[in-house]
Amino acid sequence: MPAANAVSPEAYEHHKATEAARNRARSLAGRDIGELPEIEDHERREGCRLDFKLFCETYHAERFYWGWSADHLLAIERIEQCVLKGGQFALAMARASGKTQLITAAGEWADLYAHRHYVMILGADDKAARKLLRSIRMDYEHNPLLLADFPEVCFPFKAIDGVRQRASGQLYLGEPTEIEITNERIVIPTIPNSPASGSVIEVAGLQSGIRGRFMNRKDGTVIRPDLLLIDDPQTKQSAKSPQQVSDREETIHADCMGLAGPGKTIAALAAVTVIKTDDLADRLLDRKLHPYWRGQRTQLMRSMPKNEELWEQYRLIHERCSETGEMADANAFYAENREAMDEGADPSWPERYDRENGELSATQHAMNLKFRVGPEAFASEYQNQPLTDELEDDLPTREQVLEKCLPTYVRRIVPEWATMLTAGVDIQSDLLFWTVVAWNQQFTGHVVDYGVFPPTKRRQFTRRDLRSTLSRVYAKEHGTTPGREALWYWGLSRLASEVLFNRDKPWRIHGGGEMQIEQLVIDAAYGFSSSTVRKWAAEGGHAGITLPAFGKRYKGKPIEDAKKKPGERVGRGYRITRNQRGTGRFVLFDADFYKTLVMRRFGTAHGAPGSLTLFGDRTSHGLLIDHVFAETRTVYQGPDRSHDEWNLLPSRPDNDWKDTMSHCAVGAAVRGAKLEGEAPKRRRKRTVSLAEMQRRKRAAG
Repeated sequence: MPAANAVSPEAYEHHKATEAARNRARSLAGRDIGELPEIEDHERREGCRLDFKLFCETYHAERFYWGWSADHLLAIERIEQCVLKGGQFALAMARASGKTQLITAAGEWADLYAHRHYVMILGADDKAARKLLRSIRMDYEHNPLLLADFPEVCFPFKAIDGVRQRASGQLYLGEPTEIEITNERIVIPTIPNSPASGSVIEVAGLQSGIRGRFMNRKDGTVIRPDLLLIDDPQTKQSAKSPQQVSDREETIHADCMGLAGPGKTIAALAAVTVIKTDDLADRLLDRKLHPYWRGQRTQLMRSMPKNEELWEQYRLIHERCSETGEMADANAFYAENREAMDEGADPSWPERYDRENGELSATQHAMNLKFRVGPEAFASEYQNQPLTDELEDDLPTREQVLEKCLPTYVRRIVPEWATMLTAGVDIQSDLLFWTVVAWNQQFTGHVVDYGVFPPTKRRQFTRRDLRSTLSRVYAKEHGTTPGREALWYWGLSRLASEVLFNRDKPWRIHGGGEMQIEQLVIDAAYGFSSSTVRKWAAEGGHAGITLPAFGKRYKGKPIEDAKKKPGERVGRGYRITRNQRGTGRFVLFDADFYKTLVMRRFGTAHGAPGSLTLFGDRTSHGLLIDHVFAETRTVYQGPDRSHDEWNLLPSRPDNDWKDTMSHCAVGAAVRGAKLEGEAPKRRRKRTVSLAEMQRRKRAAG
């Protein structure tokens, strides 16, 4: 007999269904944000639509509380142009001048007014980028004026109340808002009649994988980034590394600028601060290197004070005060002598100075910064004009190299002052680049000839677009193509017999006589070419003068300072040694050292010892000059010495003839040429035939 209070199965199922419906209703009610507040001030909102400066002053007055400097107004103008009309701009501003605040405000302005629908903001790394997005998200959640005037955007963020998990289920009048909040991306809620619905702000570190960013909207459309904002895209560590500079520069140009998709151009603005010469910021700002970025540099001080004596007295007082943290004496000295100390000074932001510590002017603040961080950091990070390394003075410009052309000497003619000829060969996949240089013992040089094998008549080419290659010429002559190693061996043999050691085409001395190549240096570091080059060096008929070469980078002690092994020969920047089996000589050399040597030779005035000149007129060497300037140099000061590093430009241009000239210089060093300060090796006098001696006497009188 059933109990009196027993519940029937049917009643229990009805109870479960009722409770489930009630729970669903409560859940929906909790996730639905309900009606939006009305816009508080339409006039205020519309007044800022096309006025970024007013937007900053209105909705972020607590951040931009000092008066604008001329540099800020320039930045605002560039941001407006970029957001509203497009284009690319790079702008350098002094450290701590509000770049980041302007960048985040620009992202919000573009987003809230739907000027752009997919804003991509890049930082130096992921941590910096996420910090930028968090600032924007906090504005959308907590800025009272933004909430008042942009409720369709900010109210759904406010309703989440900092709990990001609530975003996925959020509803507006029963419909999903599709709002998204992650550490890397926020998606504006989809609200009827809101132009900003579904817009995106996404952030990333510059090295975190930028390609292929897009979002599928609820209506089926696909949007891609249409505005790129770059905030300080480098760190101090990356600025010091040429490889990281090159990698980041390539990422910006190869990855970031293609984010908008095929056939579209992304609007982009980079707000940067220069850290050192030739860092990423310095390169983006270089209008010759990257004209489309239209780089502009601003300075904390447009001109510096003239009275160096008074400022030196102030510096000593400032240093003494800094030890105790009490700056009263320094401030008093400045106040007493302010008129004289300010003479000639022109601060770009008059309101920038530390009132809490008693500073009296922007000029005093700037000079305090200079004393605190040092002249180098001040010049780069606050003036955006890094101090030029004094070593750069010996590096020529393209125009200066072209001025070293000597029409007196045509191709394959050796100057009469030369005492040796050296040749360098650079092996590439399907080509051989070569150069022949005449030298004397003081490292004065003259480029006698250069080219590629197989030869080409084209004056402009890259190694990737030449049709006359080793494999094609070999196949045309033999009907088949051998393996790469056999192809290189054949190419070296043909280059030697047809160009370098061709008895029918001798290297003639200007004024009479002939010379022979004394040293042939062949790059053996390309791919798997080492064994082929060693084999050809031993068997190619010129074993006594051929050296396989391996150029390396030496960051510590110079290569010649390493302990000398039995049988080795050591010279400035090189070491001739043998393999472990004791056979087959080869040369190890400091590639950066010899590239600098070549560039310094080009930078030395014609007629001075150590100058390097070119044959023919200046119209003949456009491509060679491209190779010479295909790299950028950075000078590092290590614990033992300063050393150079040469790295290819991000566009990865050809630099093979610069390499072959370096090989020629190695050959000259091996044959006795000495740099200034080194004792020259005694050389045998060049012999001249009796007939040639008689011809010269007749010519002389």
